[in-house]
Amino acid sequence: MKKYFLMSGIVLFLFSCKKNESIPVEDKKLNDTIVTQKQPESTSMKNAIDGVIFISTDSIKESKELDVQLLQKIAPQLKIKYSDIKVDKTSSISYNDQIVFFIITYAEAFDNKEKDVSLERKYVFANKSDGKILASESDAELSHLEDEVIQASKSIIIKDLIKLNEETAGIAFYTDLGAGGVAQYWQRKFTIITFADSNIKKVLNNYTIGRGNSEMKNDTTDKIETLEAGLEVSKNKTNGFYDLIVSKSFVYEEWNRNGDEDTQGKTKVKKETEVLKYNGKNYTFDIKDKMRFLRNVNE
Repeated sequence: MKKYFLMSGIVLFLFSCKKNESIPVEDKKLNDTIVTQKQPESTSMKNAIDGVIFISTDSIKESKELDVQLLQKIAPQLKIKYSDIKVDKTSSISYNDQIVFFIITYAEAFDNKEKDVSLERKYVFANKSDGKILASESDAELSHLEDEVIQASKSIIIKDLIKLNEETAGIAFYTDLGAGGVAQYWQRKFTIITFADSNIKKVLNNYTIGRGNSEMKNDTTDKIETLEAGLEVSKNKTNGFYDLIVSKSFVYEEWNRNGDEDTQGKTKVKKETEVLKYNGKNYTFDIKDKMRFLRNVNE
């Protein structure tokens, strides 16, 4: 387990629709805060799934779509050279029969003495027929220097849309942030995006569905804690959107270093369930959620 965890840290270091939703009478007072999700009439809900989305992040099935010719048409509209696009870190999915969604990673050089290069992330909805951009948005939270310690991986898009209500489908994806070294660290951030009224909307932004940390207990023992999460769409709604049920498993392990062979020591497991509710604008959660066993990494 430890060797797998350490390898994960090293790998992460290297690659680093709708008509207006009717609102229950008791929620009428929220009218002024609820953003109407009017989606394109052609949005197909037949590919949107509910129920269990994934039981663990390792079980997530990735969208394998990537129309390179369409990407070449999109790049000039964004004022990005196609040669600057990191195709191996770019992903896409069909939103419906006419629209495609891209997560584009591209290099941008700084005009300074150090010749720094940053890797930027941009979300784009475009027409499949001609590549015309319908909406685009940069994500500064996933931007970093090419040689920065904390690196962002390719964003992995789930191959199926998520059914948020009877008329709204969301695109879900996760991105790994990680670093290697003496103290191993990584996080898996999960986001859900909708396309409404020609605007990109993050209804869930950078929610942690995976995490790993380690620290030294003493000269011969390492302490490791990992978080693994599963996701399910509830049958209950809040402000027009289904609640999201997150199952969490925190695993604590101690590993004793004995020359070439490590041996496992103490192990603890803590399981929790969290329900994410839509507040009229987005799904809310505690952004300061902490690890359960390694207290020092929360400081």
